[in-house]
Amino acid sequence: GNLGRSLLNYFKKENLKISVASCVDINEELVGKEILGVSCFHFSDLGLLIKDQNITIGIIASNENSTKKISEIMALSGIKYIINFTNYPLNNSELGNVFLEQIDITASFEKVAYLSKSKELLKI
Repeated sequence: GNLGRSLLNYFKKENLKISVASCVDINEELVGKEILGVSCFHFSDLGLLIKDQNITIGIIASNENSTKKISEIMALSGIKYIINFTNYPLNNSELGNVFLEQIDITASFEKVAYLSKSKELLKI
């Protein structure tokens, strides 16, 4: 989706020490193609990709309906760190020995919107 593409584009910056090994999707029009220089595989290959490429960090930028399943596959396949960009909160205790970072973009916007309104009301 759009967030996934934005993240891929961000990681293309030359000064970053992190690169994206692969991406997965269920959209058959994307599978087998390169998206911003990164090979796209079918979601069903996720576990195998993690093991074959020795991937340790997983990013979830999917719809919230598939977040739990994706995280479980990642954890069972050897991912050590997950960054979750979805609105579905994951439970770290269900993922075993995986470090979980949850990014709530909506909450960040709501916080800034609230602070901007408060600032206007208080004339700070």
